[in-house]
Amino acid sequence: MLSAAKRRTRPAVSEMAERAIRQARGRGYESSDSILKYVHATFLLGADLETTPELAWAREIMEAGPEALEDAILDRLEVLGRDR
Repeated sequence: MLSAAKRRTRPAVSEMAERAIRQARGRGYESSDSILKYVHATFLLGADLETTPELAWAREIMEAGPEALEDAILDRLEVLGRDR
């Protein structure tokens, strides 16, 4: 089965990326690296990230700014590393 991203058209993917970039900048993400991480998280979690109640935890992290997102990523990597 194809992932949701693979089923999207190129224009739809471009619009999703542009929307995520605007959201990132609006939340204080300034460097290209931090904006890319925000966009990547948006693609992983889905375009409806902003409205899905089950993703409130992710919105909180992403709204807190780039440092919070990077800390969350590092925390998760630490957990994954310990579980190996």
